[in-house]
Amino acid sequence: MKNKKTKTMIACLALVGVIGLGSTLAYLSDKSNTLSNTFVVGSGYIPDPDLNQAVWIDETKVGEKRDNEKLYEDRTLSGNDYVNVLAGGSLTKDPVLRVNKGSVKSYVYLKVEGLDELDSKGITTTINTTDWEKVMDDGHTPDLSKNLDGIYRFKETLDPTNNVAATSALFNTLTVSVDFDGENVDLNNVELAGCAVQAVTYVDGNETPINLVDADAPQFN
Repeated sequence: MKNKKTKTMIACLALVGVIGLGSTLAYLSDKSNTLSNTFVVGSGYIPDPDLNQAVWIDETKVGEKRDNEKLYEDRTLSGNDYVNVLAGGSLTKDPVLRVNKGSVKSYVYLKVEGLDELDSKGITTTINTTDWEKVMDDGHTPDLSKNLDGIYRFKETLDPTNNVAATSALFNTLTVSVDFDGENVDLNNVELAGCAVQAVTYVDGNETPINLVDADAPQFN
């Protein structure tokens, strides 16, 4: 008998700009009517009633409160604006991905763009490689010694069965190592996108892990 690859559920979101928010969820199913069998297909990812999505990214809030911040008073889902950036300063930026309570156990990914361009202008950061591993650089083998932009996978499987599950931060601060001398410097946005991929399936009610090689690849578009 030929083995069939398990079709996994994927929930994705994209944060565009410093932080922006949106999500997509697609799941295809079919239903058999033989022998009067009934099949109920679960959604896999349960949206939070306030956010209307099951997966989101947030970070420590800097400055005034923004819209769409109902879960964590000291966190923002819509990002931060950094003003008066000075040499020797440290800017708090600690993106964390969360999966809502009641959702399926998941492998989770973050895609980050803009860190390399900031680095070229003297604003640097250090990736948390203890908890995250880089899995792709624009389709090429990852190399942290050359660039920071790319796709990262959280090393642990998130289990949101009973509570909202969260990763640790991909990085924690941006360090300013140059003096702009009052010049107007065009500093690009850091763009982040997150994706959760189903990590387990159920056979006759028994939980069975899905190997990473069998899980669908993260989708950020």
